[in-house]
Amino acid sequence: MENNQNLDETINSENNKKPSKFKTFVKLFCIFFILSNLFFYLSERRKYINDIYPQARKYFIINDMIFTYRYILNTFVEVDNPIMQPLNKLQKYFYDKGIKYIPQDDAERAFWNYKFNLYPYTRKTYMPKAFSKNNFVPSEIHTQILDDVYQTIVDLYRYEFKDTNFKNEKFKVVPLLADQFQAYLYLYAGTSNRLAKELSKKALQEKEVINKISNLLEILVKYNEMIHKDEKLQIEISNTSDSILRCLYYSIHRLSADLIQADILKQNINCSANYVEIYLNNFEFAYSGEKPFFANKKYSSIKPITDIIFCNNHITKTISYHLKQTCNIAIAPQCYPDEKFIDENIINEKIHIYF
Repeated sequence: MENNQNLDETINSENNKKPSKFKTFVKLFCIFFILSNLFFYLSERRKYINDIYPQARKYFIINDMIFTYRYILNTFVEVDNPIMQPLNKLQKYFYDKGIKYIPQDDAERAFWNYKFNLYPYTRKTYMPKAFSKNNFVPSEIHTQILDDVYQTIVDLYRYEFKDTNFKNEKFKVVPLLADQFQAYLYLYAGTSNRLAKELSKKALQEKEVINKISNLLEILVKYNEMIHKDEKLQIEISNTSDSILRCLYYSIHRLSADLIQADILKQNINCSANYVEIYLNNFEFAYSGEKPFFANKKYSSIKPITDIIFCNNHITKTISYHLKQTCNIAIAPQCYPDEKFIDENIINEKIHIYF
């Protein structure tokens, strides 16, 4: 009897310890959470609070804290996942509260839009899924995101940062946004990834799309010139992320190729067009020259991707053929199509005109 009583007391004692350990863990976690957020908030204040838009800065810090948690969660799920919605709504609330304190003609507005709204898309080159009964009818979700990406690039280029602490952010942000835009511009013509090739051709016959591509290409070329003239800026960009310059040269290549392809679809190649020169210069500098940009060892791991983007693809081979035949311009021999490709994909390919 006494043994049973002792056993009961031991069990009760163990059961009492478990909740006590759990409560201790919860308390310690709460303390750590509060202190880490307080430390983060104070460090952000020291970094960003100044006499330029002080009210906006307070909201920028709060937005940056929410952004950090969204970033962590976005590592595992996409931005449009229901799990993300509470943080997305909280971000939007404080974004709307703070953005109104920044003038319309300050590039910082566009930077806020990139960081707190568009970054989850550019981070993974992600686009939400959209379903349509007609694959050749664009989705409003897609076109809104593409238009937002485009306008953000234009505003970063058009306006200056009053706060000079942000002045170089546009050089880091624009190439990433351009990469997102070019990757999905076919969605201006429809919704199907499977029909991306046909949708791209349709999009490249729309004047508004061509105008946007031309504007973005002009901006990227000017930024490229400015970066090459500023060694400190080059170092700062390289220290920030290797993907920035990679996206810059990828985007210049693909956007200039889009404009040439648009000419091919019209069966009217302009050999003296500036975008042809841009295409050739960027191709040589980044890929086919004596010491091309992508020959750097740090890009060796993505060489197969670079080869596909610059050379081993349908568009490059088609452009190589037409530039040689029409303009007597030759690019890298390894990118020129063989006879089978020419016969099946160029000479006997049907040209579709979309209205």
